[in-house]
Amino acid sequence: MLHVNNEMLIRTFASVKKQGRQAQLNFKQLYMKRILLSFAIIISSFTSASAQRELYFNSDKEDSISITSLYGISMSVGTNFGPSGIQSSFDIGYFVEPKLTKSVSLILGANLLNSSYKSYTSQTDLSLISKYGLQLSLFAEPRWYFNYKNRVLKGKNGTLNTAWFLGMPIQLYTSYLNNNQPIRLSLVAPLTIGYRQSINDKLFIEAAGGIGVNTNFYSFTPIPYFKIKAGYTFK
Repeated sequence: MLHVNNEMLIRTFASVKKQGRQAQLNFKQLYMKRILLSFAIIISSFTSASAQRELYFNSDKEDSISITSLYGISMSVGTNFGPSGIQSSFDIGYFVEPKLTKSVSLILGANLLNSSYKSYTSQTDLSLISKYGLQLSLFAEPRWYFNYKNRVLKGKNGTLNTAWFLGMPIQLYTSYLNNNQPIRLSLVAPLTIGYRQSINDKLFIEAAGGIGVNTNFYSFTPIPYFKIKAGYTFK
C-alpha cells in the first residue's frame, strides 16, 4: 500500500513538474510575442513618421516651385501680317515677363519689325518689286507654362522658365513706317503652343506656332502663326 502511494506521489510530482515547465515555456513564448509585437509597433511608428516627414517635405518643396519673373531683349524670326498680307519678318525688341502665379506670366513689350514685301512700281507701272518694310508692334501675351512644375519635380532644367507653354500673343502693328502712306493699325490675336529652352542662366531660345485672326478693325482674316525667338535676360 505504501509502495502504491509512493508511485502516486512520484507521478503527481512529475505531472506538476511537467506542468510547471509547460507554464514556464508558455510564459517565455508570450513574453517573446510581446517583445516582437512591441518591436513591430516601434518600427511601424518610425516608418509612418518618416513617411509623414517625407510627405511634408515633398509637399513643401512642391509649394515652393514657381516660374521666374524676367526682363530683357529679344530677336525673333517668323510670320508677320502687313499691308501686303502674310510675310516673314525679323524682329528686335524689349520685353518684361512678370509672373502672375506659380505657372502663369504676362509678357509685355515692343518690337521693331523688319521685313520685305511686294509693291507696284508706280500707279501706272503694275510690275511688282520687293521693298524693305519697317513696322512697330506692341504686344501682350498671357502665357501658361503647363508642365513647368512636373519638370522641376523630375529634376529637369527649369532655368528661365524652361517648359512647354500655351499662350495668346496679342500684337498691335503699325503699317510700314518708311513709306509715304498714312499709318494704319492692325491687331493679331493667335492661340499658340510652344517650348522654351534655356541655354544658360541668361540666354534662352523658344519656338511657338498656332492659328489666329488679324483685323484692321473693319474685317477679320484667319492667319497662321509661327515664331522662333532668342532672348537675353537681365533678370
